[in-house]
Amino acid sequence: MTGTEFYSLLRNLYQKDSQFFYGNYSSKKWLPQDDNKPSFQFKGKKQTKSIPFEWLVHAKEAQNRGEQIHRKWFNELNHSCNSNDCRASVAMWLLEQHGE
Repeated sequence: MTGTEFYSLLRNLYQKDSQFFYGNYSSKKWLPQDDNKPSFQFKGKKQTKSIPFEWLVHAKEAQNRGEQIHRKWFNELNHSCNSNDCRASVAMWLLEQHGE
């Protein structure tokens, strides 16, 4: 499955608010973006976060190339040094569960 197909699959699977997944996380409505590629929005323990279209597509494409997807991979993609960003954990879980 391509990165775009993976994104589309997630769009179909997580359409409703409050669908629980991965521990205490629950889905929220997809967050609209200017490019018409909504971000995957979810509620964690304290606040609502979102995973951009690009993260999901690039992660799946990298996985297809045989790359190991882990927190450091997402930090490099996002140019972030926050090792506690739960978006990486949620994105990795989505890949494990739905990325075939």
